[in-house]
Amino acid sequence: MKEEEQEPECPWIKEEPLELSKGENEEQLELKQENEDTSSVSPTHEEKNHIKPEPDEKGNHHKNSNIQRKVHRGKRPFLCMTCGKSFLKKIDLAVHMRIHTGEKPFSCKTCGKSFNRKFMLIDHMRIHTGEKPFKCLSCGKSFNRKSGFYVHSKIHTGERDFSCEICGKSFIQKINLSRHMMCHTDERPFPCSTCGKQFRSKHTLSSHMRVHTSVKPFQCVTCGKKFNKKTKINDSQ
Repeated sequence: MKEEEQEPECPWIKEEPLELSKGENEEQLELKQENEDTSSVSPTHEEKNHIKPEPDEKGNHHKNSNIQRKVHRGKRPFLCMTCGKSFLKKIDLAVHMRIHTGEKPFSCKTCGKSFNRKFMLIDHMRIHTGEKPFKCLSCGKSFNRKSGFYVHSKIHTGERDFSCEICGKSFIQKINLSRHMMCHTDERPFPCSTCGKQFRSKHTLSSHMRVHTSVKPFQCVTCGKKFNKKTKINDSQ
């Protein structure tokens, strides 16, 4: 009989490893990184033709002042007709629309992979160069993305912004809170296309699929025997 992957009922104690998700805080950080970055990447049509407002006699930018007033008033006049999300600036709406259109104008010259945002291409290029410019001063660990460093720094500060309203457990990232909530709702959004069994996470589903494919990617360095689960290597030693 083929052995089947058993999913734990609820990971109450051990938190899942940190994952770079795009929560609001991280997305804002990446937007700031994109604006600050001076790397030479071909601009899009909107960015190329974006004209900066001329200052008045006092040197003030009327357009920037209007944007600041809209921030304080909570107004976001540029609305996406597809999903309803709103934006302060027209250029931000134009960039957002690439999510719906599938447009990816920024291509990696090394591997050909394309992206819909400039900062994504810049982050991706560091995979090829090996560059990790964001270093943690507490432990020395380096990161190729500013958002990765931002999330990692919370380990040292103990900051956990996302709390479960049911049991009170708190998490560093919003995605980990969302996964935890499945313990209370018993939601299992990842079904197996072969047998129909459902799982809480994509990782657990991938591990389960080895039951059907008989793939055994984990090999014991001592005896050479292969396993479909990494934990079984330790059991055999």
